[in-house]
Amino acid sequence: REKDPDISLVCVIPWEEQAAKWTPNLRERYYNVQTKCAEVETVSSRWTASCEAEAKLRAIDLTERMFAVRAREEDALLEVVLHYARRIEKNVLIFDSEKIGFQN
Repeated sequence: REKDPDISLVCVIPWEEQAAKWTPNLRERYYNVQTKCAEVETVSSRWTASCEAEAKLRAIDLTERMFAVRAREEDALLEVVLHYARRIEKNVLIFDSEKIGFQN
C-alpha cells in the first residue's frame, strides 16, 4: 500500500486463535502482517472442520489475481481452491516450491 495505492492487502483468517500455538517468532510475523492489511476478516471464532477452506475461498472472492505455491505434489485443498478460482474466472499463477527454492 505504501508503494502502490492500487494494491490492497486483505487478510482472511480461518479462526481467531489460529496462531495461539505457534512459536513466538512466527506469531510476531503473523501479527505484523495484519498491521499492514487494509482489512482483516475472520471466518470463525473457533476452529471448525471447514474454516480453513472457507477462508481460502473467501480470499479468492476478494482478489483479482491469485498466486499459489504448490509445496507438494498432491495437495487436495489446493486443488479445490484452484478449481474454485478457475470456475469463477480468476487469474491464477502457480509456483512450484521445489523449482523456486522454497523449503518445507
